[in-house]
Amino acid sequence: MKNLDDQLTLRECWGRFTTGVSIITTRLDNKKIHGMTANGILSVSLNPPIVLVSIGIERNTHDFIKKKKSFGISVLNSSQKEIAEYFSKDNILGENFFDYKEMPLGELVICKSIAQFECNLFKEIKIFDHTLFLATIDNFDFSEGDPLIWLDSKYKKI
Repeated sequence: MKNLDDQLTLRECWGRFTTGVSIITTRLDNKKIHGMTANGILSVSLNPPIVLVSIGIERNTHDFIKKKKSFGISVLNSSQKEIAEYFSKDNILGENFFDYKEMPLGELVICKSIAQFECNLFKEIKIFDHTLFLATIDNFDFSEGDPLIWLDSKYKKI
């Protein structure tokens, strides 16, 4: 067994777990959209529809969700790697985002993603360096397509 104090090796071990790639978005007071790439999401309940997202307390998104109490989740399709890379820097969507003529977001979700959820926060649980945010799903949609996946610290397609 490996040493639990070796965080790099532990990260590599977790990298063996294949996950989908999602973007968690919030709207700022100036109406701009802030987002971060995440794989720490979980369906908790279907009735009522509840989702959990785990966000590090050092991330900008953490404080924006605490303040706004609402957020979107977009599960990316296999052609949206560029969007995942952009938001992996915990960015605000700018006017020149990939020179798109139209912003790739609806209200709080990314257009053409394969699953979209609009959520309202109702509970926070701080666990060491992360907060688990529990939220109701107030609206959702989905479409056909292959997911973008994360495996061995790389974006991949099925």
